[in-house]
Amino acid sequence: LLRSPDHRVRAAATRVVGHWHDRLDNPLPLLGVQVADESPRVRLEAVRTLGLVGSRAGGSIAEVAMELAMTALDHPVDA
Repeated sequence: LLRSPDHRVRAAATRVVGHWHDRLDNPLPLLGVQVADESPRVRLEAVRTLGLVGSRAGGSIAEVAMELAMTALDHPVDA
C-alpha cells in the first residue's frame, strides 16, 4: 500500500506505519521513502509519523528520524 498509485492510500498506509512502528523491525527506511514522495499529503504523514517514532524511541533513533523529517523541506510545499 505504501507504493499505491493513489496518494490517499499511500498517506493512509504511512499513518499505519506510525501506529505499528513498535511492531516493525525498522520503520525508518519505510518512512524515508515516504518523506520523499511526490505527494505533499504523503510527505506530511511521513513527517508526522517520524515525529511520533522519534519521540517514543529517543536517542539515536530520534536523531535519524529528525534528519529524515528535515528532508521533506527539499520538496515544494503547497502555498
